[in-house]
Amino acid sequence: MAINPLDVLPPQFRPWDIPVPGGGRAGDVIGKADDVLAKDDRVPLSKLIQENTGWRGQSAKTAMAVAGGESSYDPNAENACCVGLLQMNVDVHQGKFGIPVGRDKAVKWLKIPANNLSAAYKLWVSVGGSWNPWEAYTNGSWRKFWGKDPLITVSDNSLSDPITDAAGNIADAALGPLDEIASAILSPSTWFRVGKGALGGTLLIIGVTAFVFVVASKTNAAKNIAEVADIAL
Repeated sequence: MAINPLDVLPPQFRPWDIPVPGGGRAGDVIGKADDVLAKDDRVPLSKLIQENTGWRGQSAKTAMAVAGGESSYDPNAENACCVGLLQMNVDVHQGKFGIPVGRDKAVKWLKIPANNLSAAYKLWVSVGGSWNPWEAYTNGSWRKFWGKDPLITVSDNSLSDPITDAAGNIADAALGPLDEIASAILSPSTWFRVGKGALGGTLLIIGVTAFVFVVASKTNAAKNIAEVADIAL
């Protein structure tokens, strides 16, 4: 049976096998991210309306036209008060129709086409099926977009939080040992120990050198005495 040479590497050299919170391996999360990115990121507006609202028939066509008048079909359209395909008013509607509380969260949430359409439909229902909350309808600009069914970009938002969180955990796990090494290198106690070691080594060398010098000196002195004794005799 053939052996994959990568499988015999030590664990620290196989980052795809790093465990991630919630179970699984880094390689599984990376594969999931690839799957998300591989999906078609442009979807017909009619399909989004079908999947996320109760608009059908003429009301669905009107919703598509109003979206064109409100945002020119840009999911990220934003002005001082309104956001998304159907320009939902953040300040007025946050905390209602499924929109989260908090302006930043609400803005991010409303830039997701499915969310924006769902909230807009709930608003429409709450006012008795009237289009009056949308300026594009009251000023008639929606008529220019009648019959259009554009492709809407649905993946402009970043990867879902679980994937990005897991990716962050993978990076932390992979870089953790490097952080520990860097901390150890930068630690004053490390350098103190290194200094003590270096000083000790230096003193040892000096001591050995002095000992050799003394021994050599005594040896030479003894030799000289012996030579003098020989001459005297």
